[in-house]
Amino acid sequence: MLDHSRQILQQQSPLRGIKKYLTQTGLQLTASKSAQRLLQGVFYYYQKSGLQGVLRASGILTLLRLKQLDKLITKVNRYQPFAATYPAAGQTKARLGLFTGCTGNLFDQVTLDKTIRLLQKLGYELVVPVRQTCCGALHQHQGHIDSARALALQNIQSFSGLDTIIYIASGCGAQLHDYGSLPWPDQTSQALAESFADRVKEVTAFLCDEDLTALQVKPLAKRVAIHTPCSMRNGLQQADASKTLLAHIPQLRIESIPAETGCCGAAGSYMISQAKLARTIRQATLEAINELNVDLVSTTNIGCGLHLSAGLADKTYYTHPVSLLVEQIEF
Repeated sequence: MLDHSRQILQQQSPLRGIKKYLTQTGLQLTASKSAQRLLQGVFYYYQKSGLQGVLRASGILTLLRLKQLDKLITKVNRYQPFAATYPAAGQTKARLGLFTGCTGNLFDQVTLDKTIRLLQKLGYELVVPVRQTCCGALHQHQGHIDSARALALQNIQSFSGLDTIIYIASGCGAQLHDYGSLPWPDQTSQALAESFADRVKEVTAFLCDEDLTALQVKPLAKRVAIHTPCSMRNGLQQADASKTLLAHIPQLRIESIPAETGCCGAAGSYMISQAKLARTIRQATLEAINELNVDLVSTTNIGCGLHLSAGLADKTYYTHPVSLLVEQIEF
């Protein structure tokens, strides 16, 4: 209802001026690989050069009202293109597609790399289609449903011929699973969209169906709090498999952030477009994390991870469950 209402509002009262420019630029960025590479390079050298630290210490970011936005920029790695395929280690059990998402390279390249490495070790060949693009969630939630459908079609075509498509961010997953609900012009397109939605699977759920007992996992004497994103709890309506996955790490103490804390406030692009409200909503989750007195916070959604990380003390950092597990595996 919200998505379609925003579409009507876009038609009746379209954005103008700076709001229109910023919205269009943000949405175009999610679908442009070259723009994402450029932005990743800018962020990488912004941090590598020490400029980020200087500006944070100077107070300039506060004066320019960019302090909260800058906090969302966690460690950015140098851009590295993905190979088209990654062979399995040993005998190949199956071929899997890997959905990287529009922010995968920029903010979660480490998790993608570690996901590839683990799945290779488990006997899977990974296919990373170069033409895949943004899942379309941000476009749809802004009322640009036609654009969301166009992006969906490109992804459907890019992953054609693959029986299983793995994604690492539950926010993307909620949209990928919902492709069949988009307004398709004909039955053929509708059938392709529904078939695609049936073939996508969240990475921690996929790994929990695997036999991981043969892995050599080093102990980790730390405490981790698992944050279950709204996109998984309400959108995908599936159980969070993070706890089961992380239980393979000896000595790791696993806590769960109570569901009663509600949304963390990230909500896709709302942590940017409605930043003050997003931070207010986030406070309940931050208080719950502090009460648990943990060393790490783990969540399956990159947006939630960035938003929570911006509000956490330096002693507590965010990681994806797969990243945390792979760090402890002896390859």
